[in-house]
Amino acid sequence: MKRERPQHPNFDAAIKVKRTHPSIDMLVSDTALHDHLWSRGGLDGSHKLTLGTALALNSPIAGSLEIQLVALLPHMWQGRTKPLIDNLLNDSEQFRNTRAELGFAMWLLGQGAQVRLGEVFHDGKDVDVVVSDGISERFVDVISLASETVGAHDGFADLDPDRSVAKQMWGKVVTKYNTKFKAAKEAGWDGSAWVALNYAQNESLFLEQWLRTLLGKPAWQDEVAEEIKKRAPELDGVVYFAYMGNVPSCEPPVWMSLK
Repeated sequence: MKRERPQHPNFDAAIKVKRTHPSIDMLVSDTALHDHLWSRGGLDGSHKLTLGTALALNSPIAGSLEIQLVALLPHMWQGRTKPLIDNLLNDSEQFRNTRAELGFAMWLLGQGAQVRLGEVFHDGKDVDVVVSDGISERFVDVISLASETVGAHDGFADLDPDRSVAKQMWGKVVTKYNTKFKAAKEAGWDGSAWVALNYAQNESLFLEQWLRTLLGKPAWQDEVAEEIKKRAPELDGVVYFAYMGNVPSCEPPVWMSLK
């Protein structure tokens, strides 16, 4: 006989906040939230930030997510919402990337672009955002630069101090291309494959390092793009953008074609 868990000490606080966000409340069941809090929802610094901990803390992130969901749920491919919720309740890299993905999609939507989220494109794999101008389409997968999520309020981390910022940037993009698009390209899929990299974090040490090592180099975007091109020649382009996490939309992105 399965033993029922006692109520999590942060459950009531999380539910109270969840009820104030109708889209989140609709998508995340109370039972799923409760299970999530027990498995990943400690607030003592030992657990990473997720939607569950954001609700329990009444973090501004929950309000930003609600705004994003209201705008973007109608654009989910074939109404697929379960992968989105699974990612938001994930305490790993996927949660951070999904937040960046929604911020990126919000900017596109604000510019009048046509977007579809979570579309399956090859061999069961889905892509974060398909963006169209009515003539052509770009298949964009979104990643964030930080190595892991930390901190209950921002959910971003400092960079690995033993590696250069630029190397971490192109390394992340190439890894994403290999895991998401490479097999499709080799199989003859002819879609336009892009990787969008969120380079902004909420850690002051990162911002200082960013200012020192990259912003002082006018050609850093070209240099990173060239390294990516050497290692992922079939990637069509890379997008650089800054998303700080506590607001609905990212800053205006920079699109760089690699073709």
